[in-house]
Amino acid sequence: MSDTFPVLTLQELADRLGCRLEGNVGDGSAARVTGVSGLDEAAPGDVTFLANPAYAPRVAQTRALAIIANDALQAGPCAILGSSNPYLAFPRAVAL
Repeated sequence: MSDTFPVLTLQELADRLGCRLEGNVGDGSAARVTGVSGLDEAAPGDVTFLANPAYAPRVAQTRALAIIANDALQAGPCAILGSSNPYLAFPRAVAL
């Protein structure tokens, strides 16, 4: 990873986005975010998002570190960054 890009922990990302860090966090709040990706393509360390409930069944298979989602997503295999507007929060995560 290049030194020109900030390395954020999951908690730091949640704070910067104004999201609630919830769900299957464990020690993940200190985990390093390594990228952003789509729900199906996400790798460990990536943050992804879910805004359309039609894609909710895919959550169980994601390998992402965290999912940016609204309050409709109650649980998943990873941490949830709760946002009132996932469509806005995800591009902000990409920009960071």
